[in-house]
Amino acid sequence: MFKLKGKQQEVLYLPQSGHGVICGVAGSGKSVCAVMRAKYIQELTKGRVLLLTYNNSLINYIKDIHNDLDKIDVTTYHKFATRCMRDIGILGYNEILSKDWEKKELIKRAINNVKKLYSNISVFNRNIDFFVDEIQWMQGFGMLNSNEYENVERSGRRSARLLKSDRKYVFKVYEEYVKLRNQTGKKYDWDDCAFYLNKYLEHEVIPTEYECIIIDEGQDFTPMMIQSLVNYMKESGSILYLGDQAQQIYGKGRMPWKQLGLKIRKVYTLDENHRNTKQIEKLANSIRVTLDLEKDDGLISMNSSKEGKKPIIASFSNRYAENAYIIEQIIDYSKKGSTCIVVKKDDLKYYESLLSEEEISYTTIDREVKGITRTRGVFISNYHAIKGLEFDNVIMAGCSNDMFSNYLQNLNDEEKKEKELELSRIIYVGISRAKENLIISHCGELLNIIPKDNNICNFYVGK
Repeated sequence: MFKLKGKQQEVLYLPQSGHGVICGVAGSGKSVCAVMRAKYIQELTKGRVLLLTYNNSLINYIKDIHNDLDKIDVTTYHKFATRCMRDIGILGYNEILSKDWEKKELIKRAINNVKKLYSNISVFNRNIDFFVDEIQWMQGFGMLNSNEYENVERSGRRSARLLKSDRKYVFKVYEEYVKLRNQTGKKYDWDDCAFYLNKYLEHEVIPTEYECIIIDEGQDFTPMMIQSLVNYMKESGSILYLGDQAQQIYGKGRMPWKQLGLKIRKVYTLDENHRNTKQIEKLANSIRVTLDLEKDDGLISMNSSKEGKKPIIASFSNRYAENAYIIEQIIDYSKKGSTCIVVKKDDLKYYESLLSEEEISYTTIDREVKGITRTRGVFISNYHAIKGLEFDNVIMAGCSNDMFSNYLQNLNDEEKKEKELELSRIIYVGISRAKENLIISHCGELLNIIPKDNNICNFYVGK
């Protein structure tokens, strides 16, 4: 069904054993390479292959377009990890704190408890989201020892500055959070399952059922996730990592490949764009260069051979006019393949109601949806759920500067900078999903990250 092109063919025939790393731009076919490599290894070894990715919508998409995945397990990291933890006896029934709001509430209580003992320490005046993000970072990087945490370089947290003298107080909040969590009967949350699994696997050898593990959308895996997979496989099989730092929208930070346990001689690159038109690629690249990527991963998409129309930036004085335009475009695009309306999560219900009122049949992309491979149809999604997917036409609605204002409230300047960078990556992901046509609509001031350049975009001003 799929024929690999150009550099994609190199991925298929990488050495059968050991570790490999592929860094590729959006549209370079990383997910296709992941599946084809999985099939190749399975046919070669006759053993089982594990293909891991971060979200369920991409898993359903892969299963929809490849119906011959015998002996290839396609799943999320957390499903694999929890199954493994149960098998080795370190996870029992209902021992994971699964809701983000529950974790946030416990951290808030932990801050208040510790603050009573150190009332004159200024770090306790930081926003609750700072502590949530910091603890998530500690868990993802495995910095759950006070001495290690107080002396480590906080990769991925540079904008959220923290005095070294204040780290011990943040760590006390973490310890109090774990204490409170344990009191509820929860030994873990989703952010530290990988740490505890890896801690076990560092000292114990368990039977592995896979010849190879392939990690798709690897930029969204924490260092602890990667290390736990390396320790799970030991020296018995191969691991292939595929990712794109520009699409890292979960704020995981980075760690050198060697520290992750990956023994590689070189990083292979996929910089050929097989998805977008040249015009959409040009807009995506203009945003990509503004992202704070590490020097060794500053890939630029190139070689798109498809000509098309420039992306349209559609501006309106009010939301009603914007909505009318969106409906008009959806009706027009219904004759031109698949169309996805991409909005922030908080706006999903609003746009679902809008489409229902206009009697437009649509599918909301979530963890359960299947049939995303349909050549026609209208889809609606938030930015996180469309990772790895593609559509003929994409409409990104509501892209004004106040789009993410609620995420930036009560943050200091440095915290705002980090959050704005994260949101810029989200916009990049949305843009790079479009194969043929892209519309970015807004009322109010256009998002700063979108270039106001007539050489890149066409600009439409509505009523």
